Amino acid sequence: MKSKWLLFGCLGLIGLVFCVGLIILFAVVGIDTTSVSGQDQPPAPSFEEIRAKHDAYYAETITQLEWKDYRKVVEGTWATSWYGWVDEVDGSFRVYVDMDPPEERLSMAEVSFTVPEETARALRPGQPLTFSGEIVTAMDSLTTLDIRLKDVVLE
Repeated sequence: MKSKWLLFGCLGLIGLVFCVGLIILFAVVGIDTTSVSGQDQPPAPSFEEIRAKHDAYYAETITQLEWKDYRKVVEGTWATSWYGWVDEVDGSFRVYVDMDPPEERLSMAEVSFTVPEETARALRPGQPLTFSGEIVTAMDSLTTLDIRLKDVVLE
C-alpha cells in the first residue's frame, strides 16, 4: 500500500516539475501564451472596398445574391487601422463612426461598436478615431452601409 502512495507521490512530483519546466521554458524562450485580438481572424478588405461593393449592389451592377455572398466573406474578418470620425455615442456605449470627413454634409455613420463606459464618455462628435476590430456584420440599412464590429481596439 505504501508503494502505491509512493508511486502516486513521485508521479505528482514529476508532473509538477514538468509544468514548472514548461513555464520557465516559455519565459526564457519568449513564447507568448496569451491570445491577441485579431490574430485568429483573416484580414478584412479595406472599408473603401466594402463600401464599393455595397454601392455596386445599390447601383444594381451586382445582384442581391452576390452582395450576400460577399457579406459572408467579410463577416468574421479583422478590420485593421480603419479611420473615421465619431458621429454619436449612445446610452449603451455604442460608438457610431462616420467614415467620411466631417465636411461631408450628407454622410451617415457606417461603422459601430461598443466600448467601455469610461472610453465612451471621453469621445466627442467629430473626433477622429483609428480602430481595429472583428467585423460581426456588414449589412445595408435603408441604403446605408452598416458595419458592426466587436473586440475593438482604439489606436
